[in-house]
Amino acid sequence: MPHHKLRIALCFPGTREGLHNLDMPLGILQIGTILHKEGYIVRLFDSLFENDLRNTKRGLKGFKPDVVGISTLSCFLENSARLIKYSKRKLGAVTIMGGPHATAEPDVVKIIRGLDYAVIGEGEATILELLNFIEMKRLRERKKKIEKPVPESTDPASIKGIAFLRNGGLVITEPRAFIDDLDSLPIIKRDLIPTLNQFLAGGVLNILAVRGCPYNCSFCQPMLRKLFGSRLRYRSPENVVKEIEHIIREFDIHYFAFNDESFTANVEWLRRFERLIRKKGLNFRCTAQTRVNLFSKKAARLLKKINCDILGLGVESGSQEILNNLRKGITIKQIKRAFRICKRYGIRTHAYFMLGSPGETKKTLRATEKLIDRIDPDTIGISILVPTPGSDLYDIYKKSENMGISDYSEYSYYSYTRKGLAIKNPELSYNDLMEFKDSIFRKRRLKALLSTGMYALKTFAADPSLKRLMSYYHRYKIFRDHIG
Repeated sequence: MPHHKLRIALCFPGTREGLHNLDMPLGILQIGTILHKEGYIVRLFDSLFENDLRNTKRGLKGFKPDVVGISTLSCFLENSARLIKYSKRKLGAVTIMGGPHATAEPDVVKIIRGLDYAVIGEGEATILELLNFIEMKRLRERKKKIEKPVPESTDPASIKGIAFLRNGGLVITEPRAFIDDLDSLPIIKRDLIPTLNQFLAGGVLNILAVRGCPYNCSFCQPMLRKLFGSRLRYRSPENVVKEIEHIIREFDIHYFAFNDESFTANVEWLRRFERLIRKKGLNFRCTAQTRVNLFSKKAARLLKKINCDILGLGVESGSQEILNNLRKGITIKQIKRAFRICKRYGIRTHAYFMLGSPGETKKTLRATEKLIDRIDPDTIGISILVPTPGSDLYDIYKKSENMGISDYSEYSYYSYTRKGLAIKNPELSYNDLMEFKDSIFRKRRLKALLSTGMYALKTFAADPSLKRLMSYYHRYKIFRDHIG
């Protein structure tokens, strides 16, 4: 293993206010794993279970990093700016930002004072080249003691997939190709994260098996294509099973959440995955997500065989007009069929809906309520549409007077502090949508409680341990404290 003297701090700047699930930030953990393997002195900081950044700043001060890397969503940009300012002024560190916001708006290096570099797209290869440049530049400066032009071979402009300022002007380098062989990435070293025990207490760990999205939804594209590409790239079933075995062995966790939004897109991959699990005699349960147009009876049978308890399905609206406006690429008929298949094979469903889309009216809300009654999901999630930076919707509405928010902290589907609609609507107010949302939850509360209760009893009967019971309580407590 090579040895590097640089001390690298990696930060995920989300706080408790932005917590809407118990998913580990796998992107920055993957970067940390690679840097650890390469011999860097790495420490991760995350504040997801805290109300502010004070502990993160104290940790940074004690660690004394040479480089501070931050992976952030747009809704955490304000926190990111605070950490960058602190890292530059108090610690004198080189600062790097990656993740969705840096990919969507690489000119963030002009907006946030003290930010040295933005990493665009997948960061695994880029960060190694960038850190090597930073390290070599530091060594040359220390030896020569004087400022001299950086040789072209070590010019940051030769590093693909970054943005930085030169003489006050923005430089965006050539895009970096996406990683073809995802199996070449090391298994994530989850014990790098300081809040590991809090995630483990929930009894579930998240896994990603696929990168890329070939679809064209206006609320997330083209940013998602810039981040992960338009082609679905799979880890091999063997590689995913290797990670599952590692987690079971290291952490005694037997429940997994597959975060991939198109988990059933490749039925042959799913079949190989199921066969491998059966061959190895692995005993675990899981949840998954997919698109309704990528779900079939074959996929349902395979999900059932791998003990998939819950399938999340993005529905968004009960109005075909709204779905078309969002370029969702699905039909009401496909939605109904997917939920029928789940009921037939005994797979619990969680339906995702999004209110306040372009063209939303009282009529389309009634269509959504009617569809909810028809498909009868076990549980439901309802968010208010926010056109996040990097999406076509954002580009359209930021140029008009119909954008109802301007603070980056409000660019979250799950913001509980927002007071107005992200997209102004002549017929509906924010309160109208919140009242509709609350009425749906009230109407379906008993169904959700019964379904969740029966599911909890079923899984507890299969594993009647104190650990399982405490995991239920831990998850309940986090969401109770968060939502209030």
